[in-house]
Amino acid sequence: MQTTTQSEVDETRFTKFARARLDGLLRSRSVLTAVQPMVDLETTDLAGHELLARPLNIASSPTVRKLLQVAESQGLAAELSRRLRREGLEKTAGRIVPGRIFLNTHPTELIHRRRFLQSLRQLAECYRDLEMVVEIPEHAALTLEEYVELRDQLHALGVAVAFDEFG
Repeated sequence: MQTTTQSEVDETRFTKFARARLDGLLRSRSVLTAVQPMVDLETTDLAGHELLARPLNIASSPTVRKLLQVAESQGLAAELSRRLRREGLEKTAGRIVPGRIFLNTHPTELIHRRRFLQSLRQLAECYRDLEMVVEIPEHAALTLEEYVELRDQLHALGVAVAFDEFG
């Protein structure tokens, strides 16, 4: 007879709750967005803003990290990342001074590169006054050749690249 610990029961409940929140997030427009100033440490000039997106009611939501874990386990991480990026830009683009905006990317988006590039092409066409910089996470585990190819593809769209969390 297999027994279940209270922590396993709690984890299962939390995962179900997170899945329900994820489903709701993907169906609705319940995204809270913010921009974080990015400062050049040498000059102290404003280098741009990083777009941050979170579930609207963060107090009753699982953490973003947990939502991403659930999304990963359900094969929905790329969709969640695209949704947060698109809705984040829709909600903030008119509120910030035109300039450089850093956009997060989930590594699974790079598996289906054509879809990833198409989503960025659409955003670049809609937000021409913003200089988009896509942050590629180091745990994307691309080869050097793949990074160079991706950089070239993004540059062809008018989108710059930053490598996130290196070093």
